[in-house]
Amino acid sequence: MSESNRQIPSRAELRAHLSPDFDMMDTDNDGRLDFDEFKQAIRGAVPEEHQDAFARMMFSEIDTNADEKISLDEFVDGYTEWMMTKI
Repeated sequence: MSESNRQIPSRAELRAHLSPDFDMMDTDNDGRLDFDEFKQAIRGAVPEEHQDAFARMMFSEIDTNADEKISLDEFVDGYTEWMMTKI
């Protein structure tokens, strides 16, 4: 399938695709990511000296209800928003 013919996956497909990654990051198995779990998961994505600031910025953007936890729905929405910037 060529780039121009590629379809955007449905929310259900994205949720199913991202759920295992989310579950792996959710080390305390409470169904939500706290800041420490999120920071640990993205470790290595940016240089170490910028990890705290980058993690805090991303966490705040994804945690749309500001409860200091990222739900699977927020995670999927954040991923979707990031992907839309790549199209």
